[in-house]
Amino acid sequence: MSKGIPNHQVVSAGISEYSGESKYHGKKSHPLYGRWLGIKKRCVYEWDKQFKNYGGRGIYVCAEWLHDFKPFYDWCMENGYSPELQIDRIDNDGPYATWNCRFVTHQINSMNKNGYGSSKYVGVAKAKEYFIAAIHYNYKTIFQRKFKLEMDAVTARDIFIAQNNLSHKMNFPENRNLYLSLPVEPAFNIRK
Repeated sequence: MSKGIPNHQVVSAGISEYSGESKYHGKKSHPLYGRWLGIKKRCVYEWDKQFKNYGGRGIYVCAEWLHDFKPFYDWCMENGYSPELQIDRIDNDGPYATWNCRFVTHQINSMNKNGYGSSKYVGVAKAKEYFIAAIHYNYKTIFQRKFKLEMDAVTARDIFIAQNNLSHKMNFPENRNLYLSLPVEPAFNIRK
């Protein structure tokens, strides 16, 4: 157990490595495990130097993720995790939860922190005067465009996903067939 951390507080927050418990998920050495612990520390522990910006503002970790790393890990693997991407809360004042998180580039995550804004749509971020739509595949950015209108960014991203038969989450999957019937823009082809 770490110095200055009462055992009952640690167990109640689910950070099992400090209390000596083990969850047997076999992923303690995975980079996501460290991210998971960091998220929980800044949302739960007042002694954490980032608490004032997270837990102190009412940001919390959903119950599903708080006490068990496995659901967090599974969600990450199913929602586009790659080592160079960062987890982002869609609603900056909302919790770390499946419905409020996504993976974004460092550039987009930095924009969210520096007076720019997050968008309510997957893969789209608000910049000062425009919206950025982005898609990452095999550790590379394969689509990144700027748009004046948010819905233009959302639609372009969904069209790119549909026309390239990607498994990425679409904002409007019900439009997939419509997007497939549109002519393919040369700029929308994945260069392999």
